[in-house]
Amino acid sequence: MKLQFNTKLQPLQDALAKCDKGALFCVKGQSELAMPRIEVSDVGVLSFPVTQDQLKKMVERATRAPYGKGTETITDLNVRRVWQIQNADINISGEQFNVFFNAAIKHIKDTMGLAGETVTAELYKMLIYDKGGFFLPHRDSEKAANMFGTLVLSLPCSHRGGDLFIAHSGKQVVVSLENDTVSSIKWTAFFADCRHEVKPVTEGNRVCLVYNLMRSGGHKLILSSDSGELITNEFNKLFCVRKAKKVYRPKVVDDEDDDDDAVAARKVHDDDEDDDEDAKVLKKAKTSPTTTTSTKIEGDKENDDDGDDDDNDEDIDAEFNLEGAKDRMEKIVYTLQHVYSMANFTLESLKGNDAVLARALLAISDKAQIKIGLAFIHLKEEGGYSNEYGGPEYYNPEAELTLEYVKDIETDEDMDLDEDMTVEESEILPKGRLDNIKPYEEEAEEATGNEGGTYEKLYRHSALVIWSTAYTGVFTMVENPDVVFQMWDDELEEMGGIDANPRATLELFFNMLVCLNKLQKSPQQLESILAILGENSSNRYLPKLISLAIQSYGPQFSGRLHGDILIEILLDPSLRSMTPDTVSKTITLLLRYAPPGGVVDLWCKMLEVPNPPEHLSTLQLHMVHQLKDKIFILEQCDKLIQALNTHAMFAQERQKLVDMTCAKATAIMNIEMAKGTFPSSLKEIERLLGLVATGVAPSYVSLPRLKELFKMVVQGSPPDLHIMIMRTPYLMASPRWSVSSQFIQTG
Repeated sequence: MKLQFNTKLQPLQDALAKCDKGALFCVKGQSELAMPRIEVSDVGVLSFPVTQDQLKKMVERATRAPYGKGTETITDLNVRRVWQIQNADINISGEQFNVFFNAAIKHIKDTMGLAGETVTAELYKMLIYDKGGFFLPHRDSEKAANMFGTLVLSLPCSHRGGDLFIAHSGKQVVVSLENDTVSSIKWTAFFADCRHEVKPVTEGNRVCLVYNLMRSGGHKLILSSDSGELITNEFNKLFCVRKAKKVYRPKVVDDEDDDDDAVAARKVHDDDEDDDEDAKVLKKAKTSPTTTTSTKIEGDKENDDDGDDDDNDEDIDAEFNLEGAKDRMEKIVYTLQHVYSMANFTLESLKGNDAVLARALLAISDKAQIKIGLAFIHLKEEGGYSNEYGGPEYYNPEAELTLEYVKDIETDEDMDLDEDMTVEESEILPKGRLDNIKPYEEEAEEATGNEGGTYEKLYRHSALVIWSTAYTGVFTMVENPDVVFQMWDDELEEMGGIDANPRATLELFFNMLVCLNKLQKSPQQLESILAILGENSSNRYLPKLISLAIQSYGPQFSGRLHGDILIEILLDPSLRSMTPDTVSKTITLLLRYAPPGGVVDLWCKMLEVPNPPEHLSTLQLHMVHQLKDKIFILEQCDKLIQALNTHAMFAQERQKLVDMTCAKATAIMNIEMAKGTFPSSLKEIERLLGLVATGVAPSYVSLPRLKELFKMVVQGSPPDLHIMIMRTPYLMASPRWSVSSQFIQTG
């Protein structure tokens, strides 16, 4: 099935292609050497070329080689026809052979993307193909931990045919292992997941030694500055990250195996930089609570205790912008070349270009602010099916893509994610990798009656998943709110408290909110967030922290649930950052994001504050003027009017404010009456009339006003006989003034 490629990913694909070291999925060679001493039990020391007498004895000593099918081991000469001798019955020695063997292993490392790793080979068995011997297409099972491939040595023994066809990722290589020599060895190595086939031997016998290739260690990769910068910039564009200001330094992943020359070269380079800038010193950057990147500052200039005075509001708003975080791509899913089992899918098990790519990404992960995971893409394809015209036909396909078995590539620990994390086609790289994969399960149903046929195909493919940590930091891919708040506490404790590093607190808080914004929100979460903000004692970024909380959780705000703690923060005289101006801006932001009813309840609570600060009355007046355009419920108008009529702070502007609020209430009444049904509107008019009669009606409700509403309701529908008949019982049951000649005529 062909997926739609997101052309915006093309520049990143091109940049990542520069990391491709040209790693091959198979290599081959031939070496002339003094042949080793190979002794086989019950056969003796082999001669080269192997003699017919020795071949006969080896076959007598051998057993038929089986093959694996799922969890079964099967011997079937229709699938595999070859003799095997176990490694315990073979003894190999020879100094020149060891030199040859070590050189072959080094070549395998250098050409198959394994540089920096420790590669070893373990003899598995000897295979003897006689005339007609073959092995149908298959993949080798990974028979031991850290096994990644197979090495085959073809010993001198005259034969024809038996070519080895090795296929991988749409490419195929044909290796001839015919060896008519006396003193040379032909060899080939390939990754275990490569599909390969041994064609029938047409003449003579082929004798070969088969080794399991093992790997260990070697997470190291030093990426050039140019390549690292190019890839980082492309990630920044896709993840909407502002260009980093720090100087790029290549990261060495697991550099314990680094060679001394490389370390020395980097040291010389660093020393040269220091000589050029000896007036500067290195100081740990405070822009992140988890950063290990160094940044340069003037040697004699010391920042204040929190190191944040150079920040201005515009820079802070631009850097910590929740709206910008919404528009970014969440992840990129890079499908891998090789096939991996669920049981053996780790950083150490990655092969060829997959390994090169993964280690290149790890090398720039800090600089590019990315987190990398291993996962399987699960693709479910459904559509129409027909088998009427000479073969099956599949049409109108629809695909559903999800991620399964996601784990951290560095720790190999499972990530606590949704079981079915959706993958969008626009997130998948590289172009065309999944177009020709084969389903591991498929099912089709023929058409029945009036219903057409349907089909379902299931696919699975290994992938790297790349998330940006620029907006979520340590909270990247955390899916549980309880875990988020626990991580906040843990990170804050490690930082030394909420006031220890205000700039780091701001970044951590921003990261937490971006993470929480993807999850199901609740008023209880906002309660926890406000409790966090209430712990501040001197944080200069407190107004920004509050504004971020309101932008994220404004819709969950309740004046009754959250009002007390918010008022305590806004009016705390010990918080220098909460000036009258910042408090006013905070309330304006709350009016923009929070439900009006929640703000009305907050306003009422603020009226009850004992010994209020001088600016509170101005703030209350400001809130009333803003609320009149926000509220659309009469109950909220009633609360405002009652408070305006009873609190002394509104004495000078009381009538103006009450009239303004009454006008808003009248407009709301008109809207509600216009939307209501004829019976419900009359019932509401009767209710209000009762309030007028008992003297408890709101000031915006009067008998003349009710008459106007009645007239509006009666005239609300076109004059139709059927409608008039339906109205009559309600009119007859209405108050006396409603059936006067004036209103009957209007109906």
